[in-house]
Amino acid sequence: MTIGLLTLHLLSIIGIVITVFYGIHIPRGGGAFGHHFLYALGASTLAVFTHTMTYFYFVGMTGNLKRAVEEHGRGQDRLAESRRIKAKVMPWAFGGMLLLMVTFILGGGAHTMAVPGWVHGGLGYSALALAVVAFLVEGYYLLRQNSLVNAFQKELSR
Repeated sequence: MTIGLLTLHLLSIIGIVITVFYGIHIPRGGGAFGHHFLYALGASTLAVFTHTMTYFYFVGMTGNLKRAVEEHGRGQDRLAESRRIKAKVMPWAFGGMLLLMVTFILGGGAHTMAVPGWVHGGLGYSALALAVVAFLVEGYYLLRQNSLVNAFQKELSR
């Protein structure tokens, strides 16, 4: 599951990069707007889905650890660490989703000229930067959670 989530994060970042690329080329014409919109729709949907799945992965793993601790009567320290990890991931997951949704919505405003293009463009660059940082943070904690669960499983099998 960890590898799958990391792969989805990378794919969404690639989609955001392509979206920004076409966004830069909109003033030059050549159908860049159509490409920009389609990639923005796909990349935003994939990124929001991936952040959501990552967060719920942590929720599920913490729940599983809680049940295992209750069943076996040990591992409270690992459960507490899992909860700390989940708390550290939440702001990045929700921040990444929120910024992408705001950027996408304001893109419609930029297209109709209700919002200055530089606002949407600045948010686009910010969304790309946040996606990269969130990938690093969420990836780090995904690997930590994975190690934590594997260590607990080994401890229980003894």
